[in-house]
Amino acid sequence: WLIIFDNADDPTLNLGNYFPRVKQMGSIIVTTRNSSMPASLALPGYRYTIGELDISEAIELLFKHAEINESASNQAAALEVVQELGCFALAIAVAGAYISQSYTLLEFLKEFKKHKNDILKEGLPQSADGYQHTVFSAFKLSYSKLSTNAQLLLQLCSFFHYSNVPVALFAIAGENLDTKITVSGEENPCPEASEILHTFLCPYIESEDGWNSFKFQKTIVELTNHSLVSFHKETQMLTFHPLLHSSAQNMVERPKEMHVLLHWNYLQKQFLGEKQGCTINYTCSLVHME
Repeated sequence: WLIIFDNADDPTLNLGNYFPRVKQMGSIIVTTRNSSMPASLALPGYRYTIGELDISEAIELLFKHAEINESASNQAAALEVVQELGCFALAIAVAGAYISQSYTLLEFLKEFKKHKNDILKEGLPQSADGYQHTVFSAFKLSYSKLSTNAQLLLQLCSFFHYSNVPVALFAIAGENLDTKITVSGEENPCPEASEILHTFLCPYIESEDGWNSFKFQKTIVELTNHSLVSFHKETQMLTFHPLLHSSAQNMVERPKEMHVLLHWNYLQKQFLGEKQGCTINYTCSLVHME
């Protein structure tokens, strides 16, 4: 016998409860984006991590859906397309469907750069397995399952570059949350932005002990469990897939306030952090603000 649990992504689901307890030997296949799925559910050596497509696989998938010849010029253009799409399989399949209907590779690339959000909301015109999700709807499905603070963290990070967002940035902001901000002689020039910052950071601040890194780490784990972020333990940096990063920015309810917050508040936090002896360089994040 064979049982397949497909898309077992819910972190609250105890999948072991659904495994049959029978004497007859059989096989169970589980597919999941939940990185916290217990390793004990699989026999040693039978747990596989499938990462993003590599460049050659992504180009092959694009040609398959685009139904165009693999000439040298098309190979070069296809490379540009898959790099722009971050080798995201669903996005590549959608791009291929568009190209097969009415675009050349370079024409699609031009349109994608102009109308990224619209295209990310488009799905496959026809799918043999009935899959209906778009890149954006697939993201929203995971996003809807997040706690409020995990959603806010995702929104905040969407205004930085998608790679190498330092976790320490939030700790310093939390430690200096009550510092008065003055810009051009005006104190707290954007109270709405300050409100967002307080809403996000206050749950991680203890009255006596200050910043609670354990609580903040739990929020990061929540995002990694839904495959929405990669956390690099060695560098303490967060990295997002560029298309999911764009989708997260579309979820921001008050983009103007968020944008103001990240432009003047974090610059102030950077200065305060350096005064307190923090040696982390935030330039990599700040210069990539959109």
